[in-house]
Amino acid sequence: MFTTCLFTIIQPDFLTQVVSHHLKQGADISLLDAVVKGIRLLIDFIDFVAYQPLFILLAALGIIAAVRRLTPPRQALLAQLPTALAFLLIKRGVEIRYLVYLVPTLSLFWAAALVETTRWLLRRPRSVLARALAVPLVMGLGAWSLMPHLVRDAFIAQRGTQRYVPAVTFLRQHTSPDDVIVSEEQWLNFLAQRPTTRTAAAISEGAASSGQITAQLLRQEIEETRARAVVLDFGASGRQLHAMSDFADFYRFVQENFALVRIFGQGEDILEVYLRDDVMPIRPDLRFGGGLALTGADLGPSKLSADEARTAFLRWQMLAPMGVDLSYSLRLFDEAGHLWAQVDGPIRALRFREGVDGKPFDVSTPTSGWEVGQVAMNKAEMRLPPGIPPGRYHIHVRVYRTADGVPLPAADGEGRPIPADAPLGEVEITPARMAASPEQLSLARPLTATWPGLRLLGTGQTRREAMPGDAFTLDLYWQATDTSRPAYRVQIALKDERDRLVSQSDEILGSEVYPTDRWRPGEAIHTKHMVAIPATASGRLDLVLRVYDEASRAVGKALQLGSIEVHERARVFDLPPDLSHPLDVRFGDVARLVGYRLGHKDGNVRLTLVWQALRTAPRGYMVFVHLIDGIGAIVAQQDRVPMDGMAPTTSWLPGEVIVDEYVLLLSTKLLPGEYRIRIGLYDPETLIRLPVEGADAEGAQNGFILPAPVVISRS
Repeated sequence: MFTTCLFTIIQPDFLTQVVSHHLKQGADISLLDAVVKGIRLLIDFIDFVAYQPLFILLAALGIIAAVRRLTPPRQALLAQLPTALAFLLIKRGVEIRYLVYLVPTLSLFWAAALVETTRWLLRRPRSVLARALAVPLVMGLGAWSLMPHLVRDAFIAQRGTQRYVPAVTFLRQHTSPDDVIVSEEQWLNFLAQRPTTRTAAAISEGAASSGQITAQLLRQEIEETRARAVVLDFGASGRQLHAMSDFADFYRFVQENFALVRIFGQGEDILEVYLRDDVMPIRPDLRFGGGLALTGADLGPSKLSADEARTAFLRWQMLAPMGVDLSYSLRLFDEAGHLWAQVDGPIRALRFREGVDGKPFDVSTPTSGWEVGQVAMNKAEMRLPPGIPPGRYHIHVRVYRTADGVPLPAADGEGRPIPADAPLGEVEITPARMAASPEQLSLARPLTATWPGLRLLGTGQTRREAMPGDAFTLDLYWQATDTSRPAYRVQIALKDERDRLVSQSDEILGSEVYPTDRWRPGEAIHTKHMVAIPATASGRLDLVLRVYDEASRAVGKALQLGSIEVHERARVFDLPPDLSHPLDVRFGDVARLVGYRLGHKDGNVRLTLVWQALRTAPRGYMVFVHLIDGIGAIVAQQDRVPMDGMAPTTSWLPGEVIVDEYVLLLSTKLLPGEYRIRIGLYDPETLIRLPVEGADAEGAQNGFILPAPVVISRS
């Protein structure tokens, strides 16, 4: 009563606010439903206290003693029980934590039981020693009964605090002591030593659901106090703000006026941190598929030990409806373009939806369900492979359709095409703090070749068959054996059955910043080497390794790593005489489209393209064939390596003729009418198309449209 009066004097509308707060909740619940809810709560409470049975037993004994001897003090204790148990009958929403009001009463009865036990022991006619030990024994009994509670409380406090430590550290780094932070988790403000607004300090699920706390009220206080940060909780306990009927308005306000700069937690137990100022170190403004933008990235420190994991944060925003689920791929390449590490994940936004019981639940929403303007963040953990050589590496990001893995074309903020593996930043990888051991490596074929101070432990999976123009990565695993070791170089050669050199590569072993003379004794190192099969190769080729010292002198004997069978394909250099549609269209300096044939096959469109190679392409290009309607929308398509993968452009010889057939499958829902076919060549790694030139290609952009129309009719 005294406390109520005191608060009423300090804040005259205190009683009105408290009473209305409770009366607004559960007004539509019947008394029977309230009783049932209270019984369920009591059952939950029994489960809650089951871990401390001795404490409950002593409290029960204290209640029995109080009932048997109703002295005034004990009557006062018993009078508190109905008050505490009244929470079982109130209509407002209740939670297990509300039964904390029972704890003081139960604690007093627990203490009464210990006092009665002490008196009973002291009244027994025993020795002086036994009576002297009575009090310590009872105190030990009390401590023992409280031990489960203390251990559980310590565990909960530690777990709760640890959950917030990274977020608290981040907030303290990016805010000053006077900056206001709005969060439904008051723990954050307490641990970060930062103030909040009056309304945010009183946030609860009940206040939010009853309408006492609204988005408009929070927005007003945020603007008045110029709050520096807003933290939204999408975890299991994050139900306060989301209980507001206008939470969607508040969420939109936060995303439009604050920058999402970090997420903490994992899965769907996430804290989203928004700041007034965008502190993301990288703001690339990359566009994927015309609708999704990468607006921010944090790739972590610029230097990273070879045995450390890298944590990256990617921030996305939906610029236009995509209608498809998308995923990202974060990739690590070395200076030579070898892929060393990769982490993939779905691009999703955490949102809250209304549950069947009226309570919100968190849903990880894919991009197909995003509204325009939605902002979300991904946390990516990239682990480096054991033995990765120190040096400078490049981090790229790619966005692709989750269903089929097809990458989306990428562009910069001004719409200029860029590689699909869009560059994000660089990282310098330093030697591992603890050198990798041979047991950590993934050897497909162990070997025992040695050179002074160096041992070849084995290789990765090697190719046994190939086509002309193919290229593959050769993985080699090494170990330093002692300190007397020069900076070696390696030569990897392909030789035919007559021991004639077909192709070779020569490079430093390790990396420029970590050659073999810097390797630590016992350290295992993984190296990658590109092996290219010439377009003119055929038959069996031997893969041969040779080691050279700093003076380019061969060290030891050549080592054969395996053999590759190259399957030659039939080549044609004469143009077919039956070209129904001759053309002269050039695609870069790679190929010339000399004509095509167009027809139908089983109700679908059949197209035969006739190419003539201008030169052997330095990389493998893909052909795209699009059937488009009158406004340019794609209604059917096929993308693939020429001749269904049998004739990559890296295998073409100058003047060679390639007859390339495609079948476009038509949907039964396709409307009758006139359609056109657009074709072209593009790099599958960058998605950049080759330019179109020639007498028949005037005005061609983004591909060449065949002159002959495709007429679709439905009977």
